[in-house]
Amino acid sequence: MSNGTSDADLVDSHDDIDDEGEAGSVEDAHTLTKSKFLGMSTGVYNIGQGCVSCLDHDEHYILTFPNGYGRSILTVPWVELGGECNINCSKTGYSANIISHTKPF
Repeated sequence: MSNGTSDADLVDSHDDIDDEGEAGSVEDAHTLTKSKFLGMSTGVYNIGQGCVSCLDHDEHYILTFPNGYGRSILTVPWVELGGECNINCSKTGYSANIISHTKPF
């Protein structure tokens, strides 16, 4: 997909949204977070899914999100993503399972 536009809420004051032409894709997502203390770290489990719709081809890709981990929260903190994500398209049958391994202790 080479000619797509995306509308999103911007945090900064720059006007980065290109309103010319018709959008080639639409993104929609909802997620619920569930947090848990894991000793010297915290885990945030993302429960929910997103949908990326390619309007030119009438394809809808459903995807899930990885978990987030805040490590070494009492010293020098750092963040990593881990867990399993899935991407599926019912029209084409394409699917991907992405597993992100976290750094072992």
